Amino acid sequence: MKFEKIIKTLSSSVAGFAIFVLASGMYLSFKGYDIKENGEIVLSENIIAKNKVINLDSRPILPTQYTIGNKNAPITIYEYSSLGCYHCATFHLKVFPLLKEKYIDTGKVRLSFVNFPIDQRSMQSAQLASCFTGDKYFSMIKVLFENQVALATSNDFTGALIYYGQENGLGKEKLESCLASKEQENIILANREQALDVLNLKVTPTFVVSSSKGMEVLSGAQSFSAISSVIEKILTQK
Repeated sequence: MKFEKIIKTLSSSVAGFAIFVLASGMYLSFKGYDIKENGEIVLSENIIAKNKVINLDSRPILPTQYTIGNKNAPITIYEYSSLGCYHCATFHLKVFPLLKEKYIDTGKVRLSFVNFPIDQRSMQSAQLASCFTGDKYFSMIKVLFENQVALATSNDFTGALIYYGQENGLGKEKLESCLASKEQENIILANREQALDVLNLKVTPTFVVSSSKGMEVLSGAQSFSAISSVIEKILTQK
């Protein structure tokens, strides 16, 4: 189901708004979900964005605020992801561990996680995650993806976010400060605008695979074999 149809199903008043303007913070909390004729909201694993590879003529400097892996790795993958996107969660929970084991832990790939919020709630999630650094950041990202459905259906979204943040080791006051941080908000939105302007990003997740050979943009959900084939192609090029 296309996003426009979902929006119309949810509320006709929402349809005229831009992608980042929400009704009650809910638009695109449903990304990766489908709505049946009876109004029931269900996970829709069969809705996978078509794979698309685009060669970039220029080499923009992309965000490296949250990275994992060897900084001198021959390949850097920029993962543009929304914490409210079901297929982003599927990639990060199922494919990322395989990617980490085979390529990141062996020094062949560095991964940079770039938040691309697509609604008010995923923006709040991104800001809360910014409280954490290093491995703790990626641990928090995992927690948020693991609890994505619980968060999406929570009556107290902010309270639930803070709860998971506390479970990951930070106090309530610090977490509330991150949620209110205009500085972090501006950084996240600037990264988002760059992705829209420079990468023409339209789908989450999107992956930019960068090496000395150039840059490729892979749009949509990626299997391990699909992303591995791109990595292997680069590694074997002379």
